[in-house]
Amino acid sequence: MQRCIYCTKTLIPRETGQAALNPSLEHAIPYSLGGSDGLATHDACVGCNNSLGDSVDAECINQPYIVILRQTHSIRGHGRTVPDLTLPATSTIGNEPATMVRPHNEPATFRHKPIVLRQHETYGEQVLVVGDHGQVTGIVEGIAAKSKRRGESVIDPTTGQPMDIAASIAAAEREQFGEYKVGFPMELDALRRGLIKIAFGFAHLALGWHWTGSKHARRMRAVVRGAGGGGAIEKFLTGVDPNIRSTLPMGTAGATDHLVCLMPQGADTQIIVSLFGDPLLSAAIKLAIDPATLEAGIAANDRMMATVDHQTRKTTWVGLVDFTDHIKRSSATV
Repeated sequence: MQRCIYCTKTLIPRETGQAALNPSLEHAIPYSLGGSDGLATHDACVGCNNSLGDSVDAECINQPYIVILRQTHSIRGHGRTVPDLTLPATSTIGNEPATMVRPHNEPATFRHKPIVLRQHETYGEQVLVVGDHGQVTGIVEGIAAKSKRRGESVIDPTTGQPMDIAASIAAAEREQFGEYKVGFPMELDALRRGLIKIAFGFAHLALGWHWTGSKHARRMRAVVRGAGGGGAIEKFLTGVDPNIRSTLPMGTAGATDHLVCLMPQGADTQIIVSLFGDPLLSAAIKLAIDPATLEAGIAANDRMMATVDHQTRKTTWVGLVDFTDHIKRSSATV
């Protein structure tokens, strides 16, 4: 029976109902990062696919660093859009909090939250509204509409007459913020957990249930599902040679194409993940495995390495013979 690689529950065919346990297409590299159907499995239930997509994948993909890369390479997700870059900002004059928003291939704009201050007076209340033109107009029109329904009126404090909303807003004081300080938050644990999840998915594709169904996969599976903090994540990560691509059979893959490969080194077996050729998104993930499981998985699947062109989403697999021959030739020339 087909099982889910994440919860290990038996998958239920779609025609029998139980939607949460139906099989679904799970991309090892998230589709929103340029992943492909050629590096994917149907061994994932809808429930786990959705929940991990909303948590682990989203926390990684929504990092500003990732969004910049998606904008740089024009990578669209399932919604066929490239996300906006959104960052916290503060005006240098007045230290007013704001949000910087930069859509794909468009200039950045700064948005402030509107402020509404109310002060009770003898015959009503005085309201101060601060924001951009659209915000102030909408808020004041809303206040006026509510007042009218209560049989009250809105008075312009400068004239004492019923308020002409458009004229009053046009005459209101204005303040321009020309400079901002922009923050750049980054959660490294979210990025690293995302890389470990990619390694887990690739290990299943390369080694099959020989590994995924073994005791060796349990700790990585727990971390992939969100268990443990930074300490649990760190236990899986080791340094990766920044020149690792030069020693691997890259074929026609470009310098920024995604790369995932299995490096069978006994007790030090690793999975190398390198997204966009970016050092911050490249890692060696320790793979707990015994020699018999490793040999059985490789023999059954003959998948040692995959590259993905994030523009065309073309996936190229490299088998054992070509992989080992290339590694031997690379080592001989060092």
